Amino acid sequence: MNRVPNEVIDCVVELSTDEAALALLSCTSRRLRACVAARQSWWQERFKQHFPQNDDKEEQWLRLHVRTQKAVESGVGGGSRLSFQRRDSQFDWFDAYCRRRAIEYRWRHGLYTLHLLADATDIRPNGTRLQSIPLVSVGSSLQDATVASQWRLPSQQQPTWIMERLCWDYVRMEHMVAVWCLWSEEYLVIQVKRHSAEPIDSSFSSLYAWHFAALHRPPRPIIVNQCIYYIDMRKSWLAVQYKCTSRARQATTVVHDLSKEQWCSDILGNVSSGRIQNIAAHGVYIVRVGHNYASGPTLVGYQLWKAIPGQDTSFQCQAKGNILMDSSGPGRGIIVSRRIDDTRFIIWIRNSANLASGATPNLVLVKVSRKKTGTTLTEKWAINTKGQKVWSVVSRNLLLVTKRNKPITLLNLDDGAVVHNVILDCWYYSGLYPPKGQWERMANGTMWLDPREDIAPGDPQNTEWQSSPTSILVSADNSHFLADYATEYLPRPRRGIRMSAVLS
Repeated sequence: MNRVPNEVIDCVVELSTDEAALALLSCTSRRLRACVAARQSWWQERFKQHFPQNDDKEEQWLRLHVRTQKAVESGVGGGSRLSFQRRDSQFDWFDAYCRRRAIEYRWRHGLYTLHLLADATDIRPNGTRLQSIPLVSVGSSLQDATVASQWRLPSQQQPTWIMERLCWDYVRMEHMVAVWCLWSEEYLVIQVKRHSAEPIDSSFSSLYAWHFAALHRPPRPIIVNQCIYYIDMRKSWLAVQYKCTSRARQATTVVHDLSKEQWCSDILGNVSSGRIQNIAAHGVYIVRVGHNYASGPTLVGYQLWKAIPGQDTSFQCQAKGNILMDSSGPGRGIIVSRRIDDTRFIIWIRNSANLASGATPNLVLVKVSRKKTGTTLTEKWAINTKGQKVWSVVSRNLLLVTKRNKPITLLNLDDGAVVHNVILDCWYYSGLYPPKGQWERMANGTMWLDPREDIAPGDPQNTEWQSSPTSILVSADNSHFLADYATEYLPRPRRGIRMSAVLS
């Protein structure tokens, strides 16, 4: 092969459109790897085709990969803010493609390194923070809230996981418990309330925020002692709805930009369900969904609002609509919204496992269209389906619906049609799915080894856990374990994963 001219090899590589064959070819020699990797624009196109970046988990994995590579290439500095500034010409898309395929393979085949994390520290490490996974149990003491962060330290070649304790200075912690936890790559927000015999979401509560790079500093109070009805977070933006008293009908909507410490608030109407739809220049778009409770069909109203802190009129309604939905069944279903991507959201009946089948839908997909003439909301499809929980897989254009004691149903986001594919729990935890063709070839009965079975044999469901695209953090028997799936992929078949298995 060494006698073959480079021009001939380049021609063979350029004519091939089989990424699996090219990746295997690159494993045979450094010369061939350089030839394969040289097709950067082709690999970039393949990467974005197989792993679309409008999917939050895919974007999160790529950002983590870039941060890790930058930390390796530039050495360990003192900064810990998560930057994502790069030049495509200096980024190895072939390497990113292989690593992304390898991490999904490792999740699917249970190939992880298990770490027993030491007691939490309140001392900030000196290094580069790569990612953080908070573990905040509902109803637990505030002192028990911890964060597992992956750092690249100056004294170590490989990243290390460290448990960090939160600073609660200036917060009255006595008799306070955690209610809810949200986080993005940069920020952590925890809802707390005073412990009582009442249901945990029925009394006044408060919100506090930290930057993951400053967990050793006191939190920023966002909302203090109010009746909070919904919280949503997207990147540095936080949307909250609350009432000053439990008997009040109208609610205040607050939008915070945590990165700039700017906020705005207004009373937009009665209590409703709300979600951040997408981030715009200097503000965010919010979807509000409200309805009048009724036994049977009920008219559901939905609105798209734009919120820009610092303007005289901070909240502006962009578009609105109504749809008749099925709200029958025991206890009447709770109607909520869920973001799919920047241009789509769904409205559905939560806890609807007992709703009767009928012509009135309980699941609707709405399309957001923005033109020079204005913004419109269009109902693309509506169906009636029983389900307890839904979540989207934007990278594969699917919606997953869970049902009690029944297999998960997959729906095509284009038309709501049922799709028949194997579904594994590991994809739910990581958010990373195999390419469409590879997924369709998987046989029924494919199993996944849950790492919680190793950590808590016989009782994995009673563990507390949180996950990222590369790891899962588990709390069991007052100890913290972390299963790390991000072991470096090795192109040589003598060690590690065989690339032929990853790409098959």
